[in-house]
Amino acid sequence: MENYITLFNFNYLPQGLTMFYSLKKYFPKSRLWVVCMDKKVENDLQKRNLPDLKTISLKEIENKNLKKVKKNRKFVEYCWTLTPFLPTYFFKKYKAAESITYLDADIFFYNNPQPIIKEFKKSKKSILLTEHGFHTKQDVSHISGKFCVQYMIFKNNKNSKKILEWWQEKCLDWCHDYPDKGRFGDQKYLDEWPKLFRKYIHIAKRKKFFQAPWTYNRFNTKDKIIYHFHGLKIDSYKVFIFNNYGFTKKIIKDIYIPYCKSLKISLDKINFDFKQNVQNKNLLNQLKSYVKFKLFGYKNLYRFEFDLKNL
Repeated sequence: MENYITLFNFNYLPQGLTMFYSLKKYFPKSRLWVVCMDKKVENDLQKRNLPDLKTISLKEIENKNLKKVKKNRKFVEYCWTLTPFLPTYFFKKYKAAESITYLDADIFFYNNPQPIIKEFKKSKKSILLTEHGFHTKQDVSHISGKFCVQYMIFKNNKNSKKILEWWQEKCLDWCHDYPDKGRFGDQKYLDEWPKLFRKYIHIAKRKKFFQAPWTYNRFNTKDKIIYHFHGLKIDSYKVFIFNNYGFTKKIIKDIYIPYCKSLKISLDKINFDFKQNVQNKNLLNQLKSYVKFKLFGYKNLYRFEFDLKNL
């Protein structure tokens, strides 16, 4: 049984459940641990009693240092601050576990992740990193980092623990949603790992397995194992997708439509009218802020909309 861990609040429940269902579809021998960022999502998930989905209360993760910085950080910044503490918590509680894989809640599995797992095991390293894989014409790795906190495997050993402690200290010191002195959230710190911890880090070789808006059409869509649905918001049964990279008919057909169909199934099961901070009257302004339109200096902001009821 492979263990995975993520975190989200009730507002992100549709994405979280959709990710879980896709993981179980392609990799039945997996278990997902969810750090519940509010009581509402914790109660909801516990009532569902889904096999192989386990909840973790936020209070189990938090310590005095986390509570201290929480007061001065936005919700998303605090989620990022928490990320390096999740594997450490898991290993302390489940000492016999061989490894834990961190997942962002807005990724979706299109295939079995075994090729990723096999490559990592063959490397005999302690931590797996994945690159953003930016399209060459839209490379902003100098701002957001070469590596992406989306899918990270940690072995339960002293090397992983040492690196996690280093990351935790950095995120406690500074973790915000804007670039500053070579830092950006929890993510830009990863750029230092291949230099500081080279012997223990394996960088995934097949970038094509990890696709996202920022990879655009760099890879063939048929090669994807996961897709990272950054910039997607739900407003009732409408899905709005904004990014700075663009869309192609093939990407919409092969990636977004299957995901939106799965989102619809999740929403039907939840039976709750989600409005993820999206108001039609000022939708563009909100999403410009969300994807850091001005910050990154892109010339274009691309938008696509799906009506789930018509899928």
